[in-house]
Amino acid sequence: MLSVLGGATSPGLSAAELLPAVSKDKAGYINSKGQLVIPCVFESGKEFSAIRLDVTDGYAVDGKPFSEGLAAVKFGGNWGYIDRAGDFVIEPQFSEVSRFQKDLACVTVIEYTADVGRGFYFLIDRKGKRLRRLTSVCPRQFTEGFLQFCEWDKKAGVSRYGYVNTQGKTVIEPRFDQAIPFYHGLA
Repeated sequence: MLSVLGGATSPGLSAAELLPAVSKDKAGYINSKGQLVIPCVFESGKEFSAIRLDVTDGYAVDGKPFSEGLAAVKFGGNWGYIDRAGDFVIEPQFSEVSRFQKDLACVTVIEYTADVGRGFYFLIDRKGKRLRRLTSVCPRQFTEGFLQFCEWDKKAGVSRYGYVNTQGKTVIEPRFDQAIPFYHGLA
């Protein structure tokens, strides 16, 4: 049985949109008519801040519709991005990802030394090129063109938050104890 994630019954779904679908423990994508367009071969599709449960077979699987023509999917234990044909545009290599917004996504790369893993955070472009390393940030979405990030203030011994824009440039220096997403021009 195929379970649909991401609101396939939502009014206003355009014919071009593809939605995540789950069969057993694998995810694929369907069109607005419910036809399977990309086979269910992925470990999961990426959902930002929500998890749906495929009650048919009891697996919790993440799922998110395409964003800017790409969808984040998990394959072989890592996240990558596919196009609408189901082909990898960015090979699976990330431990966490966000969806693309204005041609940028935020990803986490885990590097291991002596059996100890450390996460590094990057803004990437649509080809997977690392454009900027962010000192500390969980993959989040840009809101109103801004993404909050965190840097360690050695002198004060605390983390400070700031914001980058969709070009990856710091637009608000990290000087705050917390940072939340922008909403109607305010954060």
